[in-house]
Amino acid sequence: MMYLGINIGETTFGKSLKDGASAILTDSLRLRSIAEERITRVKAIGGYKNSLKSILKEENFNNEIINSITQTSYCDIIIQDNEAKVDGLNKTIPIYSISHHFSHALTSFALSGFEKAIIVIWDCGGNIINMNSSDSFDKWWKHGREQHTYYLVSKNNIEVIDKDFSEPFEMGFGEIYRALTHLLGFNSYIHSSKAMSLTAYGDATKYTHKELFYFIDGKIYSNLKYTRKDNYSLLVEWANENFGLTLKKVRTGEKPSQDLLDFAAYIQNSMENVAIQKIDYLINKYGIHNICIGGGVGLNCVMNSKIRRKSKLKNLFIPPASGDTGQAVGNAIFGFYMKNKVIPNLSKFDVFMGSNIAIHQNLLDRFKSYFYLQLSFQEKIVIGAFLLNKGLIIGWCQDKSEWGPRALGNRSILCRTDLPSVAKKLREEI
Repeated sequence: MMYLGINIGETTFGKSLKDGASAILTDSLRLRSIAEERITRVKAIGGYKNSLKSILKEENFNNEIINSITQTSYCDIIIQDNEAKVDGLNKTIPIYSISHHFSHALTSFALSGFEKAIIVIWDCGGNIINMNSSDSFDKWWKHGREQHTYYLVSKNNIEVIDKDFSEPFEMGFGEIYRALTHLLGFNSYIHSSKAMSLTAYGDATKYTHKELFYFIDGKIYSNLKYTRKDNYSLLVEWANENFGLTLKKVRTGEKPSQDLLDFAAYIQNSMENVAIQKIDYLINKYGIHNICIGGGVGLNCVMNSKIRRKSKLKNLFIPPASGDTGQAVGNAIFGFYMKNKVIPNLSKFDVFMGSNIAIHQNLLDRFKSYFYLQLSFQEKIVIGAFLLNKGLIIGWCQDKSEWGPRALGNRSILCRTDLPSVAKKLREEI
């Protein structure tokens, strides 16, 4: 049997979604997943059609039986289950729809290899879980929605044990970090990793008399409410009211002020402190020291490192694609779970589960001229090192692509960033 997982590219009210992907999982535990951007070469693009076509072609899907399709979305209610026909198969396929955070939880647990675990999903926002009066879906912050969800999981059972920031207008880790990312001059939450990097240039200890996040009786709270779409301005106002800071949104070509960098470091530090308190609270309550972290905030490696060092956990697992491109895998896992009544142990997964280099051959047509060299791997290493030393930028492409946003050697841009001219070209052109 084959189970498909897909990320929907558009909400029921027509909002385009990012971070599309597709995945397949078989009863023999063969797992493949490709982000839509890997095929279309459009950063963080949503949907699944191109990636799904690529997977099915590579896997020769006509020799497999497709048992189910599972889909997820966000900033929207959970779409109802239905049925559909797949090209080439004379049968109707069940289509399951599951919650955004449930999918993240399945991904995190199945790949961890743990027998039991507490799953921590920290996210910018998943599905709407209750409607607030007659407000439209496009103002998702006016509704209760998934932001922080906590699960207790074993291979036969998964249950929600707690939630934070599930009421209308509340701002959890992901929402506030998205606001910070915009304040630092980036036009989308997909650049949150750059915002995280910039926090290293600030001094969080300058602001100690009031916390942005706080922890009381097992719950995380923040001092901000999402009252308008340009949520970065809420940070500006709060910083002025509480610390007397005059902050401005960074514009293209500008550098952030030191005050802004210090404030960014303060947000990062405040988030880290309550994250550790929450995890320790859950460990004490349930007596389980295996922790999985999923959702987009799971890509905050600075916070993860601090949690690993300072919390009471014994084992920590974070999927390489803990953000939304990893949803497709969680969706495929759900199909397996529905049929077999057990969450599969995929701890031996290969992080290189994406598209094969052969499908990108047509990209060479973009160049006016190119040539091939038949080289051994050692010869490629030597020539690559020579070209890097000369200040050239290399696109290194081999075998299947990585699952997740980290370049691990199969799809990597290599260069010498200690050379100012190279750093400038990388930043402005590539």
